[in-house]
Amino acid sequence: MHSINSISEFHRQLSLPAPLHPLVSVIDVSGIKPDESDIWEQFYVNFYSISLKKDVTAKLKYGQHYYDFDKGTMNFIAPKQIQSLTIAEIRKMNVECGKGYMLLFHPDFLYTHPLATKIKTTISFRMRLMKHYISPNGKKETL
Repeated sequence: MHSINSISEFHRQLSLPAPLHPLVSVIDVSGIKPDESDIWEQFYVNFYSISLKKDVTAKLKYGQHYYDFDKGTMNFIAPKQIQSLTIAEIRKMNVECGKGYMLLFHPDFLYTHPLATKIKTTISFRMRLMKHYISPNGKKETL
């Protein structure tokens, strides 16, 4: 598994210019050209990502499921959440990546702000909720 530790490193892996600030960046998804590298097979980032995307043809594996962004989506990724893309999906992205924006910010960007505690609490709650999911048939299941 590969760890992408900084926003600058993420920019390099996506063939983008260096970010203007080391702790926060906004990326136009249409300009992304990921390196055809095995790092994407299983990776995580050490920063937060909020994305609003449309017409993205590549399928991202997040956890145990693949997610389809072609009709549009807004997604939230926290540090250390495992994701993966195949080389075939990377090649699709290099031809046509879709539209949208990604807001990236390092946890240190919010270090002294009360929002940092709120984010940690919300993510912790969401992760506990996902572990104990009640299916539509009424059975309690562990995801």
